Amino acid sequence: MSRHPNFFIVGAHKCGTSALFDYIAQHPLAFCPDEKEPCFFAYDYPELRGYYTYEDYLALFADANESHIAVGEASPVYFLSKVAAGELHKHYPDARLIIMFRNPVDMVHSFHSQMLITLNEDQPDFEQAWRMQDERMAGKNIPHNCRVPELLQYRNVGRMSNYAQAFLELFPAEQVRLIIFDDLKNDPRTVFDDTCAYLDLPILTDVDFRIVNANRAHKSKLLARLTDRPLPQSIENASAALKRAIGLGDAKIRRAISRRNIVVAPRKELSPDFRRELVAEFSDEVSRLETLTGRNLQHWHH
Repeated sequence: MSRHPNFFIVGAHKCGTSALFDYIAQHPLAFCPDEKEPCFFAYDYPELRGYYTYEDYLALFADANESHIAVGEASPVYFLSKVAAGELHKHYPDARLIIMFRNPVDMVHSFHSQMLITLNEDQPDFEQAWRMQDERMAGKNIPHNCRVPELLQYRNVGRMSNYAQAFLELFPAEQVRLIIFDDLKNDPRTVFDDTCAYLDLPILTDVDFRIVNANRAHKSKLLARLTDRPLPQSIENASAALKRAIGLGDAKIRRAISRRNIVVAPRKELSPDFRRELVAEFSDEVSRLETLTGRNLQHWHH
């Protein structure tokens, strides 16, 4: 019988959620499914949800047992969803949430890179993509493979305090842990130990604080586009018997090809002028995050 999750990392994107989830998963008394982002409760993002029935979702936790103190998942899209906070509270009102923040300038820059790797974005230059927001809001120049055009509105995505408020209004403060990306990057041990305490997990001394989710790029954009689309029916029919024989489904084949088509690549730095523009754009957001977290984030104003 499946266990139910009791903690959720709900966001924000590109703020260290993958790394923290990976560290928690190393704890023998924590259960984290192999799939990091099921996105089940983001009903308003059907294009991103991996599971459509509650039974299928709970099957993710089928291998969790009574020895596991913390059972959870991480789906940063919950942060952007208009309904996920309410759905989580309806199903799991006692759950413990983790929300992670980052300098919004760096966050949206990194998020643009993620949009490129998932083929939701086709403008490789972030400054140009930023300047296209208004026309894309009007439905123009939307990338062919983009499943969720509203995610191209980087200005909105970067206003993390707005999204956090939905969770803070429903869950009591003691059930919401706010973490700053800089802290995780500079002192992962302390953040991990604090998170373990928050989840009632004993301290784990042997943890691999590896770099997770480094910036990536496609070796071949053509291959990336091909693996993102359904196979032609003639090819699908011809390969169906072979796939059944070797136990590989279409999704597994796509994931295997996709992984081999990705390399770690440095992210292009923002020009000084454009960075100053973004700092000014998000100045009020940084002030709101300071109020929300009770932290001095003045270095994010530069």
